[in-house]
Amino acid sequence: MGSTLLLGMAIATLIGAHAVALVYPSRASAMGSVDTDRRQPRSPGDAALGDRYVAPPSWNESESSVEPWVDRPIVQRALNRTSPSLKQFRDQTGADWRAIFDLESQMPIVLFGSGAVVATSTASDEHLAAVAAGLVEQHTAVLGLPAANWVGLQVTERGRLRLYAFVQQFNGIPVRGSRLQLSFFRRNAHWVWVRLDGRGVVDIAVDPASINTETAERIVRDAIGRDADITPVGTEYVPGGRLADTQLRGAQRGRLVHSFEARTTNPAAHYIACVDAHDGEIRSLYDTTCYLDLIGDVSGFGSPALFPDVPAHLPVQLPLAGMTVTAAGIGSTLTDDNGSFTIPHTGTNPVDVTFSLSGPFVELFNSAGPVFVSANTLQPGSPASITFASTTQEEVAQINGFVHTNIAHAFVKSLDPLNTALDFPIPCVTNSGTSCNAFYLDGEIHFAVAASDCVNTCYSTIVYHEYGHALLDQMYGFDPGAYHEGMADAFTALLIDDPNIGLEFESGAVLRNVDTMDRTYPEHVTGESHDAGLIIGGAFWDTLVALDSELGHAAALELTRRLWLDHMMFQTGVITPLLTIDVLTIDDDDGNLLNGTPHYDAIAAGFGAHGLDAPNLEFFTFQLDPASDTVDEMGPYAITIDVASTTSTPLDSVSLLYSLATAPDVWITIPAVEATPSTDPTVGSFAASIPGQPSPACVRYYIVATDTLGRDTQYPISAPEAPLSFFVGTIDTIHFDDVGTDDAGVSHSAVTGQDDWQRGVPNVQGNNPWDPLEPFSAPNVWGNDLNNFGWNGDYPDNTQSFLSLPPIDCSDASGVKLRYHRWLTVESAPFDFARVWINGVVVWQNTSDVIDTEWTEVTHDISAHADGDPTVVIEFELQSNGFLEFGGWNLDDLHVFSVGPVGTTFVRGECNADGRLDIADPIHLLWSLFDGGSSLACEDACDADDDGALGIDDAIAMLHAFLLDGPPLPAPRGEVGVDPTTDTLTCD
Repeated sequence: MGSTLLLGMAIATLIGAHAVALVYPSRASAMGSVDTDRRQPRSPGDAALGDRYVAPPSWNESESSVEPWVDRPIVQRALNRTSPSLKQFRDQTGADWRAIFDLESQMPIVLFGSGAVVATSTASDEHLAAVAAGLVEQHTAVLGLPAANWVGLQVTERGRLRLYAFVQQFNGIPVRGSRLQLSFFRRNAHWVWVRLDGRGVVDIAVDPASINTETAERIVRDAIGRDADITPVGTEYVPGGRLADTQLRGAQRGRLVHSFEARTTNPAAHYIACVDAHDGEIRSLYDTTCYLDLIGDVSGFGSPALFPDVPAHLPVQLPLAGMTVTAAGIGSTLTDDNGSFTIPHTGTNPVDVTFSLSGPFVELFNSAGPVFVSANTLQPGSPASITFASTTQEEVAQINGFVHTNIAHAFVKSLDPLNTALDFPIPCVTNSGTSCNAFYLDGEIHFAVAASDCVNTCYSTIVYHEYGHALLDQMYGFDPGAYHEGMADAFTALLIDDPNIGLEFESGAVLRNVDTMDRTYPEHVTGESHDAGLIIGGAFWDTLVALDSELGHAAALELTRRLWLDHMMFQTGVITPLLTIDVLTIDDDDGNLLNGTPHYDAIAAGFGAHGLDAPNLEFFTFQLDPASDTVDEMGPYAITIDVASTTSTPLDSVSLLYSLATAPDVWITIPAVEATPSTDPTVGSFAASIPGQPSPACVRYYIVATDTLGRDTQYPISAPEAPLSFFVGTIDTIHFDDVGTDDAGVSHSAVTGQDDWQRGVPNVQGNNPWDPLEPFSAPNVWGNDLNNFGWNGDYPDNTQSFLSLPPIDCSDASGVKLRYHRWLTVESAPFDFARVWINGVVVWQNTSDVIDTEWTEVTHDISAHADGDPTVVIEFELQSNGFLEFGGWNLDDLHVFSVGPVGTTFVRGECNADGRLDIADPIHLLWSLFDGGSSLACEDACDADDDGALGIDDAIAMLHAFLLDGPPLPAPRGEVGVDPTTDTLTCD
């Protein structure tokens, strides 16, 4: 287990041996009712357009009761760029940090980064403990953690990683589940602070208790039956609302509760309960008994390998290692791994020797009668072969319990020889009368007799599973629920190197198989705890599979076992993607998660397969000038990209991917080449050219950079859904609004809820992480809640509102487009919606989270709805439910236009078509006009004064412009363009 330094002895007594996992209300309960009738018009005058206000796609609350709160990569990436609290934390520590945010509070709950040096590697434990305490005092406020007494609990060490844990108290009362943990990494000659976890902490409500312990006990007794044996655990604070094994959030408002343990005998059960000390409501009532809810109809003896005691698998001879052997009047010893024993003796007379199913790591109990023992008389000097004559199922169960408990203990010691968590005789209770049942309870593992519908549950993998519960409890506390079940399954699968747990528990069927891809977070996390536990059990198994192809099986198995054991020191305790960060922290080899870990890809694949996504690390930053609209059909369109690695890993390649509006899903890759040689392999300036396109065309493109480890980052982050783009063709503006100082005919209103559309400077107070600080173009934007008037900058809950542009005349236009710059942040459908409407038809709506972190140019082809229409109505909608709001719309430079073919293009004055503007151009014109030279390829290009006729005046204009610093030639000059005037001159 590593060294444990008690920094506050009192708190260990206060929190007790058992702690319920911190869990929170489901999404459905938080939402309230959802109004699905959205078809009413906004006003009587709009009645004819009522059908456009359609309901969102229906969703089943029973199937979608938990909304992901942390595994939303695009949202997390946005907050990492824009969060004021994270910026302040980076400024204070002088280090680069990434965070996992709680989306309700928008505050970090886990931070990890490149590290900040805090002490030399020779610093004592006492000094590091003081450093950790000082950092807690310094940084809790900026992280939004409550002002409370944080008591040092312990320090845990794994290799070069050391963790200091603190728990929260208020007026001497512990806060259940609170844990503030700082991680230090020994890097060369220093200790570097690399991680901060603040999970489950609560804001304290100071309302006095109105329910005493005795009243609360009666409430619990009434809930579970008056035959219960109830033991008060203590008074503590827990997060408000009901507890359920689904979520783990950041700061929550605390409630004072009375906590109890309760036991019943018929049926046997063990409950953990807490009662609100203010209103008497039961906040948590959890049965920790681990029932094996399957049936079987087999019976018999034998337990070879991983099988139960059934006739098809007769008993086999098993060595009984770790058994206590007692010689009367002489002493005792233990059998070795082969079951052999030696008791020193100098006499020759026979000796009475007792063999019992007990030892230093297991103590057998038999609920069906006396414990199976063997008493023999041995002759000194004569080898004896002692066999426990297992003739009954009850006796075989005892042998199984003894053998496999010892195997489980030896497995833990093989992973960590210093682990002392279960270095004592754990009680193994066999043959209990409650059939089809096995459970861990209060430091004991229990197994039931066989029945008509199930086998005797005391055999190999079932023993390992319950032992896994015991190990987790002794190391880090017993938090009943899906995490505990999944971790016990993972323990079993990794011990036996096989995904099957409970072979033939039910007539040839397996009880559970962790090699499953159909259990994912968050869809299944609220299910039955054993079933939901397959999320984490499957994650570790799939990580093993991914590592196997990378390392070979033996090395992969050893590494996965270590990751499983060591990650528990972070005590996440529930199934969320934070577990993936825990595992990556263990895998890390340099104290910097930002540059990945040695086995990042395999871990990301294994855990990602179950919805536990690894943090999306941005390995590169980009800087480029986006391409502008052009009339140049010849191309190419050159893009220069400056790329810099955020790690020390060299760049491997930079690519540009582009597609055309005619085939938007077909992306063509163009390798970028280094434009300017760099001596630093982690940075570079690259160039890529998109080939010319016939007009009219819309070219969409984005950039991908990859390092030598195969890790990549793309720009913009919204690509390919919202890439960069430009048009090839002539742009005819129909309507343009740069959002000035008046409304310019724009109107807004709400169908339901609050109309929060405003015109002005965005994010006035500058404290909203979702919205920009400046318009795309001055002076103003249109947006939802611009953070004025003391508002928070987020769109309201339970609302449906619209921003409507004035009617736009497109009667003479074809190929109409709508282009605007947006900074949009909206929660994923089906919870919240952002929509764009054209004449009552939705032309775009979000399907997932949309989290812009910069101004994004968006273009919609609205020709099918706008071409030839004299009154085109364009509207932007925001619709929300009752939970989790972001910043909403910010809109600037609203542009309605058409794109037409370019026609003939040229450069004014480029008369001889050699690609240069020089004295050769006027000479070529004069030669053609007066000396019988060749005909002119482009008369328009030679018409230097743009008067529609060719003559000596054009040659003079060129000479003045090219050689005598005269006035510039008319457009198009300097670059390819279209003649702005109409004349009879031609251009091939």
